[in-house]
Amino acid sequence: MPVVPDTAIEYQQLMNKHLVLFGNPKSNKVLAALADQLPVKWEDNALVMGGRRFEGSSINMSFIYPNPLAPHRYILVQAGVTGRGTWLSAWLPRWLPDFVVYDNGVSVQRGGRLMDKRKPLWAGYFDRSWRLVE
Repeated sequence: MPVVPDTAIEYQQLMNKHLVLFGNPKSNKVLAALADQLPVKWEDNALVMGGRRFEGSSINMSFIYPNPLAPHRYILVQAGVTGRGTWLSAWLPRWLPDFVVYDNGVSVQRGGRLMDKRKPLWAGYFDRSWRLVE
């Protein structure tokens, strides 16, 4: 799988590949272009999803969603309010629901990928039409 900086991605890649995107609309050009079509809104020091607002510099999220430019392809977004939050996504378990909102409770324990002993702030699934189920 090629790693391509957001500033160098080509139209064909956007349309024909599944994408893994890191950062937020301020730090990632592709996320900035798609932000209005995604189920999460980034604000200064906060993430908003489904009417829920999560505030603080330690707030992070991971979600999978159809690529708005190519709905037959998916995007996986690893996002944080800060760069540290995005980096912490490396310690998420491999199998997650469609979305998870978490804080800095994510850590490595016994060499595995665990979310510490705390539960995520919010996690769940989209419905068959990719709408948020609350």
